[in-house]
Amino acid sequence: MKRLSLTASILTLFTLPSLAQISVSGTVATPRTAVTVTYSDYYKVEPKVVEGLVAQKVSDDDISVALFLSNHAKVTPEILIGYRTKGLSWADITIKIGVKPDVFFVVLPANPGPPYGKAWGHWKKRKAHPGLVFDLGDDDLRNLVQLRLVSEHYKVKPAEVIKWRGSGKAFDMIISDEHGKKHGHGKPADEDKVSPGKERIRRAPTKPRTNPAKGMAKAKGISRER
Repeated sequence: MKRLSLTASILTLFTLPSLAQISVSGTVATPRTAVTVTYSDYYKVEPKVVEGLVAQKVSDDDISVALFLSNHAKVTPEILIGYRTKGLSWADITIKIGVKPDVFFVVLPANPGPPYGKAWGHWKKRKAHPGLVFDLGDDDLRNLVQLRLVSEHYKVKPAEVIKWRGSGKAFDMIISDEHGKKHGHGKPADEDKVSPGKERIRRAPTKPRTNPAKGMAKAKGISRER
């Protein structure tokens, strides 16, 4: 019996789907799955490309920047991550591969505040002085790229995304939440809500009522006309 159980466990392990293969139509996706599927859809890459970068311990935000620049420069994201491991900033890499810094910027509300205040100020100066040195930091570019992804892919107003980020909400959770809403895994229905500390009580299905006298008469073959 132990051998059979071990064999069944091994077979189950090798037949489990990868994150990219999980259907999100009938299951609640984890943040990891939601990010992988979203990047695959938005950047038009195979899920295995995203999973390969995750396996290299690259952060989700850096994966997004790498895929974003890869689409603009026709350079593989693996090469771009290679530049990162050599110590280059995302601004340095952008100039190195010949991408114009303007691709990062989206229309922002006037003085959006952190974490977009510096990017907004730089963009404002850049419009007046196109030759301004591109010196935005890595976090600034990560935030701009992810803002564009969420607002375009999930049709969310940039101001709303900025508000979420200003409250400290990470992009993996923002993506997971919006992914859930898009695929019908948002807030639970009212009937499924349970108060904290209480278990959900399910009522047993009620059976249709029967007339005991009628049942006894039928069983004995007695006619009601007699």
